[in-house]
Amino acid sequence: MIGLLAATPLLPSSIKALINEPQITDTYLSNPKPEEPDPMCSTADDPLEEWRLRPRYPIAESDSPVVQRLLRATRTGERITFLYEGGSSPGSTRIATVECIFRHKNSPLLYMAAYCHLRGSHRIFRTDRLEII
Repeated sequence: MIGLLAATPLLPSSIKALINEPQITDTYLSNPKPEEPDPMCSTADDPLEEWRLRPRYPIAESDSPVVQRLLRATRTGERITFLYEGGSSPGSTRIATVECIFRHKNSPLLYMAAYCHLRGSHRIFRTDRLEII
């Protein structure tokens, strides 16, 4: 290394910078300071995923005739046909097999988890945006 340092005046500046650059120590790499999670930061990469991970509180009864009908379909396993005023194609007719009705903590909104036969996958629908036909 001494021979390299003696030849430093003859080297291009980019190589001089590499030679003189401070090195990261092994101690830093093996013992990095642990970071505390920020409670204001989301643990999910996107808001929709964060919403999906929130705890669900099942609903067993309701005063709403629509929700009562959905709860009955949950118990019997029958398919429900409805108009949905939300999602990617508002106003579309959907056929679904209801799995459960739920809400999130501190939210007045009710949701229906169901298998959507139109989309061929499990979906979540807001109950206030659907009309049973």
